[in-house]
Amino acid sequence: MKIIKQTKLFFHEGKSDKVYEIDLCEINPDAFIVNFRYGRRGAALKEGSKTPEFVSREKAESIFDQLEKEKRNKGYQSEVEVFVELPSLETVNMNSSKGVILKRLEDATQGINSFKTEWKTSRVIWKAAQMELKESVPYILKLATKGDEMQLYASIFAIRTLKITQASGLLHSIAHSTRHKQYIRNVAFDALLKINEASEQEKTVSELLENLPAEIRYAIDKGDYQSLKKHYTEKFDKKKKQMSLCTFIFCRKRILLWLRLLKPLSGRFRLNRLISEISGQYISSPASEMMRRFLDYFHFYSKRKNRCSTELPVLIKNHGIRSSTFIISVAM
Repeated sequence: MKIIKQTKLFFHEGKSDKVYEIDLCEINPDAFIVNFRYGRRGAALKEGSKTPEFVSREKAESIFDQLEKEKRNKGYQSEVEVFVELPSLETVNMNSSKGVILKRLEDATQGINSFKTEWKTSRVIWKAAQMELKESVPYILKLATKGDEMQLYASIFAIRTLKITQASGLLHSIAHSTRHKQYIRNVAFDALLKINEASEQEKTVSELLENLPAEIRYAIDKGDYQSLKKHYTEKFDKKKKQMSLCTFIFCRKRILLWLRLLKPLSGRFRLNRLISEISGQYISSPASEMMRRFLDYFHFYSKRKNRCSTELPVLIKNHGIRSSTFIISVAM
C-alpha cells in the first residue's frame, strides 16, 4: 500500500486539543482508499475508513478533499496555522503605515475592527506583502484559509513574496487539493518553487510533471521542443479565439445598453444612424473594431452641440487579459 496524499489537521481552542489525519492510499493502479485517524493530540488515535470498498483515484481524491473541507469548516487547520504565535504590538507605532497594517491584521484574527473604515482582509494581506512586513507573517499564516478565495490568493502571494518557508506544507496541501480552483493551485505550486530549497524544488517539479498530459510528458522526456511549441501554439490560438468571442459578446451587450440610454437624445443629436449601424451592420465585426466604430460615431455626433460636458466611462476589455477605462467627454 502506497500513501499518495496525507494531511494532518489540528483543533486547539480552550480545553480542546484534537488532531485529525487523512490518508489517500493506492492499493493498485485501479484501486484506492481513504482512511482517517482522530483523537486527542498525543494520545492513541481511533482509526476509520471513508471507503468500505476500493474506488478509483478520482473518486478517492474527491472523498479526501471533501473530508478535509468538512474538518476545516469545523475549525481544524494545519499545524503551522494553529500553533503559530502572534506577536505583541505594544512597541509598534500605531500612527505609522506599518502599525496600521499590523493592527488591521490583528483585528482580522480576532474578528473585530478598530478603525472607522473597513478593509477586506485580502487587501490588508496584499498590502503587508507589498510593504514586505516580516512581522505580518504569523497573522498571514493564521488567516490564509479562514476567508474567501481572494483572501487565500492574497495569502499565497504574501507567502511567496515574503518567502515564508514554514508555509511549505500548507502550500503543498492547497496545490494538490481538487476543492480549490485551478488558478489557486497553480499559484500555490509557483509559491512552492519560490520558497523551497533546491531538493524540494525538484520534488515539486516532479509532481507538476505528473499532472501534465501524457503526450506532453513524453515530449519533455524526449526533448522534443518542437512538438511542445506546436501543442501550446495551437492551444493559445484556440484560447485567443475563445477570448475574442467572449469580448465580442461583452462589447455587443455593453454597446446596446449604452444605445438604449442614449436613444432619448436621438432626436436632438440624430443618433438613429448610430443606433441602426451599430445594432446591425457592425454587429458582426470583431469586438475591437466594433468598439472603435462605436467611439468614432459617438465622437462625431457628440460634436454637434457644445453647451456643456458630461463624462461617460467606457470599459473596454482587451481579449480578457486587461481592461482600461476611457472617459469620453460628450458635448450635450
